[in-house]
Amino acid sequence: MKKMVDLHMHIIPGVDDGSVDLKMSEKMLKTAAEQGVEVVFATSHSVAFEKNTSHVREQYRSLQKMVKEENIPITLYLGSEVYFDPKYSRQIINNLYSGRIPSLNGTKYVLTEFPAGSGEDALHYIGLLVKNGWIPIISHAERMEDVEIDLFNKLKENGCLIQINAYSIVGSGGEPARKKALELLDNELVDFVGSDAHRAGLREEDLKKGVEYLYEHYDEQYVDGILHNNAYIYILNDQVKEDDIESNIWIDGMMGVVTGDALGTPVQFVTRENVKKAPLTTMDGFGTYDMPVGAWSDDGSMALATLDSIRELGTIDYDDIMMRFVMWTSRGEYTPTGTAFDIGNTCMDAICNYARERDYQTCGKTGERANGNGAIMRIMPICLYGYIKNKSGEITLSEAILYIHETSALTHNHLRSQIACGIYFFMIQSILDNGGSITDRLQTGMDAAKEFYNREVYQKEWAKFKRMENLSEFAKLPEEKIESTGYVVDSLEAAVWSIITTDNFENALLRSVNLGDDTDTIGAITGGLAALYYGYNSIPAIWRKAVIKSEEIIALCELTADVIY
Repeated sequence: MKKMVDLHMHIIPGVDDGSVDLKMSEKMLKTAAEQGVEVVFATSHSVAFEKNTSHVREQYRSLQKMVKEENIPITLYLGSEVYFDPKYSRQIINNLYSGRIPSLNGTKYVLTEFPAGSGEDALHYIGLLVKNGWIPIISHAERMEDVEIDLFNKLKENGCLIQINAYSIVGSGGEPARKKALELLDNELVDFVGSDAHRAGLREEDLKKGVEYLYEHYDEQYVDGILHNNAYIYILNDQVKEDDIESNIWIDGMMGVVTGDALGTPVQFVTRENVKKAPLTTMDGFGTYDMPVGAWSDDGSMALATLDSIRELGTIDYDDIMMRFVMWTSRGEYTPTGTAFDIGNTCMDAICNYARERDYQTCGKTGERANGNGAIMRIMPICLYGYIKNKSGEITLSEAILYIHETSALTHNHLRSQIACGIYFFMIQSILDNGGSITDRLQTGMDAAKEFYNREVYQKEWAKFKRMENLSEFAKLPEEKIESTGYVVDSLEAAVWSIITTDNFENALLRSVNLGDDTDTIGAITGGLAALYYGYNSIPAIWRKAVIKSEEIIALCELTADVIY
């Protein structure tokens, strides 16, 4: 049997009237593979996403994990079958824009079911979608028995494509559906054939029989197109194509931080055990905070506020930075969607203290509990500023570290947090100045940090970081020995371990966020270091495109590079 792309399968378990559990999904996919299917679009009904998109996405990730573990030779893509109820057209379009209802793998193509008896109204419905940038693919079009061929021609002329079900070709969908399917085929109006599979054991032979019928009665090239090639021409080759750009260290570092933050946000505070059941494989959305795909949280917001202060003033001004933090929490500035969320308690307390007292020297928390990761997650712009100014000879190394310590102290005024930020600086410095592998460069940075902090005042706190003194040995630690909490030492260790046990940006980020727990911040810390080493263009194009306001962030970085050099 020739290869096939199944554009329409209700394969995500337990979310709609399709597969009831993972075992059934496994059986369905193995049967599909035996029948020549190489790609499956998981197209649950859109109402499932509207009710609980986080649950559907989690189930989809568990499905991906099963396919990988069972070595099923099928590639999965997420989509949905959108029921276009005209009463809710604006809500549907808004949900497509936000990604709450997914299009076919994030493209402009939307598998769309129109209400029974739509008739001429279907032209209006298609027009609404097309006007808003979407290309509808009419699902099981043979069921639109009241629509004549002339109207189908008009529908296609107005921008839609057509999918029919294989089982309808051989009559399993009823005689009227069979006649309409054959009529559409005879007029070469069909663009895709799908299974619309809902259950294991149901109509499995019909897919095979339908395909056989097609090759027996229609031109082979046409059939190759509707079973396989058109999916690549229209959809799979329409994936995000982000051109590489001429980057700089501001773009590398900041986009690394924001991308890592956005990647981890959907599973923030989810336990490692639960993340492992449905691990992230790409940029996703919703989840813990019900935020759209590509939304970043407090890490990105505070780092961007700091960056914007440096860009505008050309120096480090703690009052200005704190005022921007106030604007972030109170007005939603420096956020992806206009609302600040996931604000850590220590940061919030410090910001409130500053808003009330206007004293940056006393607003930060000083106790043992002021050793969360809320300083290191936002320190990238200060590290890059200190690196550039030190390299140019404008400030000494000690002055650069003082900037970093004092910036940490704005919220986390404890020596341990300051040292963690200092280690991050030395690692950044080594990545930018030295050659060799990422492990070699991080080791050199760790050695430099150890030398700098080799003073009595630092020794008690330095001991907290001793596991990272030898990164070759540290890399040998099994995952269960790596904690991924919000404690700054754990977060830094998790980030470094994720980087030195992988060999590219994508795998480093995925490893870090799939550790679970404080995923957005560990992703941000990891992303900053990894992107400085691998470069902005190493970030998967689909991730770069997904990050909300990515073009604005890059523009801000370019403006900063014009000021600080």
